[in-house]
Amino acid sequence: MTGSMPLTACRYPLLFHILISIPSALSAEAEERKSLRTVTVSSFHPASDRPRRSLHHDGHGFYPEDSESLQVLDEVVDSSSNSWRAEGKEVALSIAQDVIRIGPFAAIHRFSTRAHRREQAFRGADGVLGLAFSSQPNSASVLKSLSEEERKAWHVEEPKNFRRMTRKMFTIVAGEEEGELQMDGYDDAATQDGAVAFLEVADSSGYSVVIREIRYGKHLILSSSSPGGAGAGGNTEAPRAEQLLGAFDTGSSCIELPDSAVAGLSVSPFRVLLDAHMRYGRQELSFDLTDSKGGNFVLKLPYEAWTHPHGCLGPYAGKRIIFGDPIFRRYMVVHDFHLPTIRIGLALLDPHYKILRSKSYKEEETRSGKIVKLPLQVDSSKPARRYLLQVGVGSPAQSLKMLVDTGSFLTEVFTCPPCDDKTEKSASSSSDHKRGRKQKLKREEEKEKEKNRASKGQTGGVRDSDEMPGIQAGGVVVMLSLVICVGIAEWRRRKVAVPKFRLVEYSQVEGEPSKFEFSDL
Repeated sequence: MTGSMPLTACRYPLLFHILISIPSALSAEAEERKSLRTVTVSSFHPASDRPRRSLHHDGHGFYPEDSESLQVLDEVVDSSSNSWRAEGKEVALSIAQDVIRIGPFAAIHRFSTRAHRREQAFRGADGVLGLAFSSQPNSASVLKSLSEEERKAWHVEEPKNFRRMTRKMFTIVAGEEEGELQMDGYDDAATQDGAVAFLEVADSSGYSVVIREIRYGKHLILSSSSPGGAGAGGNTEAPRAEQLLGAFDTGSSCIELPDSAVAGLSVSPFRVLLDAHMRYGRQELSFDLTDSKGGNFVLKLPYEAWTHPHGCLGPYAGKRIIFGDPIFRRYMVVHDFHLPTIRIGLALLDPHYKILRSKSYKEEETRSGKIVKLPLQVDSSKPARRYLLQVGVGSPAQSLKMLVDTGSFLTEVFTCPPCDDKTEKSASSSSDHKRGRKQKLKREEEKEKEKNRASKGQTGGVRDSDEMPGIQAGGVVVMLSLVICVGIAEWRRRKVAVPKFRLVEYSQVEGEPSKFEFSDL
């Protein structure tokens, strides 16, 4: 997501602590009462007089009162919140349990609910689907719920008729205007040579791998390898890191570099890249990745892939390099959470691969086995792309459009009522109606004036324009001269070996650092 932090604890500190504390609190209560039993869908008691909603609109959020299987487990009260009320108090967020369906897969899962987020990054979305994985018993990962028969820490047994992910793997394939989520495997037909390189993740904090070297063109600018490890054309005096990590995160629309001295470095990785850009101009950016078992893969990004207007790169306050949208649009990224090890698979995307455009999921046999493909909607805004997936929540299922975030363990559902979007749309509709009425009156007034002028033998603006052909011709000559001058200036600029550039601030979310893009002048 645009400008989002890659780790759940950093991005949602309050939510993170609540999710960790809730299961332990429930366990304590179970010990005291000795009456807590295993929960399945069959034990939910629906309200027969509950109204049914015949149509759900994307961006309107989740209607809790419409779900027959919803259980609210805990609430956090905040008097400043604008979320739905409970017992006359404002609920900042709730921890709820309900059925989640992704394509043919389903599970009883726990997630947070809250009012619609007003930030631009969440407009038109009904929530955030966190696809990071953790093996911890209390993990809030939806992948754990979708792939296991029960959640013992939650006293939840998944219904036998719910289909589970047996191969414990999913893949992101992204294009410029569309994307695809592949579940229970990957389709190697989406790659250029069919080969997928796998690397073990470095730790349990999302999908992070070790970065051995960073190169700008042929120039080594950062290294965590042994001294003298620079290759031909490299710089043996490049800053060395103890262990620099890179996290794959669909929730980040940019490649983000720490703007502070991290991993034992004396300088920030972002400033090192900035200096290399000023020295060497337009160059390819590459990351040499490795793991503890000797696996190796080199991510290569042409200059156009990570710079304005097709990509973006900028500084942020974290400690890891974030591999956001520019990586996913160039590489197929496989997430293998089949324990005992979690792995990331990488392969260069085939630009001719036909991404699924159907509105529903599709099951397909591939060389790696039978997989399920689901369409991803890719936000058309550039460079701040978002990936959205249709997810069913509740019973009966409400179709929600949710942001796919592989950098977060948490699934967050936006609730309605009140639907802030509805209120805003209603107000907007009212103002549009008033504005339209004024414009109609103005047009009628202009027509009346035109009739009066015509009756006096005048033709208004057209006659005035026709009476000044010299001025029109002069304007055309001036514009042509300007175009020629600009073209010559651009040609001269491109002849210079080291281009000038600027960092363009393209968005700023309250409470988060600004995002920047590299752009040539």
